[in-house]
Amino acid sequence: MFPDSGANAGLGLADLPDLSDFAVLYLSGYPLINQISRPGVLQIIDKAKSVGLPIVFDPATVGVLREVGIPTVREWLKNMDVLILNEEEAHFLTGLGNPIDAAAALLELVPTVVIKRGGAGALAQSRNYPLFKCRRCPPQLLIRPALAMHSRLDSSRCGCNRRIHQILKPR
Repeated sequence: MFPDSGANAGLGLADLPDLSDFAVLYLSGYPLINQISRPGVLQIIDKAKSVGLPIVFDPATVGVLREVGIPTVREWLKNMDVLILNEEEAHFLTGLGNPIDAAAALLELVPTVVIKRGGAGALAQSRNYPLFKCRRCPPQLLIRPALAMHSRLDSSRCGCNRRIHQILKPR
């Protein structure tokens, strides 16, 4: 996980551990926004893709996304497998105020989208699967199957976990 801009300045392939021990790469947008770390992080993305490692991307806050611009961020999204963002970020990247419409638009760039909605829960969708939303599921419950971290989900939260797993399971 590479979450912070300043801590990752100058980050590159030499900083990457052996990827054979990992099931997924979680990447924050901050090291991509940092101009010093961006070239190295793009190399890390290429390396992860070359070994078939899924990349889960949390793009960062709207304030810092403005620094690089929507076209650049949308190009980055084309290299990601799962996008995790909040409603404000979804609106910023798509121009669409309705999170369901925003998720549909983002699916043109990334195979799986999870939009965190605060007290309204979360919604998730993968290409070729219907939209799934739940007011009782916290976003991490929607994200876990997308990361292939668990084959079964704890059903104590609500009864929708089997449906979530079907929608978000990696292919």
